[in-house]
Amino acid sequence: TSAVLCAVGDAIAQFAARAEDKEFEYDFKRGAAFMSFGAVYTGVYQHYWFSYLSDHIEAWGASLGLWGKSLPLDTFSGKEPPSDVTLAAAKVAVNQFFMIPVGYYPLFFSITAVLGGLNFEQAVARAQSLYLPLLRRNYVFWVPVQFLQFFIVPTEWQIPFLCAASVVWTVILSAVS
Repeated sequence: TSAVLCAVGDAIAQFAARAEDKEFEYDFKRGAAFMSFGAVYTGVYQHYWFSYLSDHIEAWGASLGLWGKSLPLDTFSGKEPPSDVTLAAAKVAVNQFFMIPVGYYPLFFSITAVLGGLNFEQAVARAQSLYLPLLRRNYVFWVPVQFLQFFIVPTEWQIPFLCAASVVWTVILSAVS
C-alpha cells in the first residue's frame, strides 16, 4: 500500500509540474524510485520502528530522569509518570530529530540515486543541495501530523494513517527533489 501511494504521490507531482508540456512523458524510473522508497521505509521500516518506539519511549524517558515510571507516582524519583501528550511529543522528538535526519534522508537519497542512475558524485551533490530544504519542509509538515498520529491514532492504525498523509508528503518531496 505504501509503495503504491508513494508512486501515486510522485505521479501527481510529475503531472502537475509538467501540465503545460504537451510532450510530457511520465518518468517511470523516478516513479519506481519513489515506489521502492515507500515500500522499504514506510511499509516495512516504519511498521517496526513505531512499534518499537511505542514499546520503549516510556522506559527511555524514565531512565533519563525525564519522568517517573508507570506508577501513579514513582516513589524513587518523586516524579509523575508521563502524560499521553508528553509521550506523543517524546515520540515525535525522537523520530523527527533523530531518525529522520540520520535514517530517513540518507535512505531516501541512496535509493532514489541508485534507481535514478546517478553516480556517487551526482548523488552526493544532489543530497547536499536538497538535504536542508527538504528537512525544513519535513518539520513543517510532519511534526504536527506525527503528533496527531502518536497522540490520537492507535498503534495498529498508525501506518495506514501515515500512508494517507504520505501521499501529500510525496507530492511535496517529489516536486522539490
